Amino acid sequence: MPCVRSSLRECLAWRLRSGLLKMTGAVACLIVLYMSALTTLNSIDESQANTGPFYLTTIFQSRLGNHLFIYASLLGLARAQNRTPFIPSGTYLDNVFQISHVDDSISAEGFRLMRHTTFGVVYPSLWNLPRENITLHGPREVFRYFENIEDEVRREFTFCAPLQRQINETLGKVRAEFKGHVIVGVHVRRGDFLIDFNKKLGFGVPKVSYFINAFHRMRSMLKGRKVTFLTASDDLEWCHENLNFTDVKILEPGSAELHFGVLANCDHVILSSGTYGWWAAWLADGISIYYDGYFSNGSRMRSDVNLSDYYPPRWIAVGD
Repeated sequence: MPCVRSSLRECLAWRLRSGLLKMTGAVACLIVLYMSALTTLNSIDESQANTGPFYLTTIFQSRLGNHLFIYASLLGLARAQNRTPFIPSGTYLDNVFQISHVDDSISAEGFRLMRHTTFGVVYPSLWNLPRENITLHGPREVFRYFENIEDEVRREFTFCAPLQRQINETLGKVRAEFKGHVIVGVHVRRGDFLIDFNKKLGFGVPKVSYFINAFHRMRSMLKGRKVTFLTASDDLEWCHENLNFTDVKILEPGSAELHFGVLANCDHVILSSGTYGWWAAWLADGISIYYDGYFSNGSRMRSDVNLSDYYPPRWIAVGD
């Protein structure tokens, strides 16, 4: 009997070991299949993530002129990298222009935020963005970002119909008063640029002599033509005291948007300091004369800004 019991125990042990081996093999197979499927799914996700489509949006800061640079550069960077640009509704721009890339159906939650802080600088990294959805944040006051899509930018910055009617009415009265004259828009920026903090940063404010020099230069380029200098400013009192010339017409008080639109619809533009005047000149697309002391020599602003990236090459620099 001991021999029978021993054989029975051995038989049971063998069957148990055999069953466990089979179960272990089955579990191992399941694990291999699971890992293989997971790897396949991950590769599909990675493939989809690397092919897009990718969105590009931005955070707006400062005022009208800066917003125009921010939006135009958004379009230029998106077009160069086959991305879909969009902005939310309720910005300064979509209340003034017929912006076509306003879309509240897209959420930027979870987008990668890319910050840059220096004014008037081309960031090479922005031309080669990571392959993911991105929100840009920071100044982009250089025309290089959008110089290849100029026609599209001009279409985007078509004024809203009600504002365009106001512009036409205001400018129409001036053209009726000065029939046959070339109307040159003049922007005189003073205001916050006179604050010590901004002066220390390097924002220059032109003297009266700059405008006299710019008027003379413009007249010489329009020789034989009658010229009227239509002036808009955030300091009308200064203009009346210092630009009281027979060929200068100073705009009556009005909204920043209206004055901007009037300047942008003039034949040519003389700008002083700031992005507001820059964009009025760019949209007018005539002769543009700019103040060469906007970025004061020796200042932080002047050391940061590459003037050839900020001012288009055909614009004319004049000093005071």
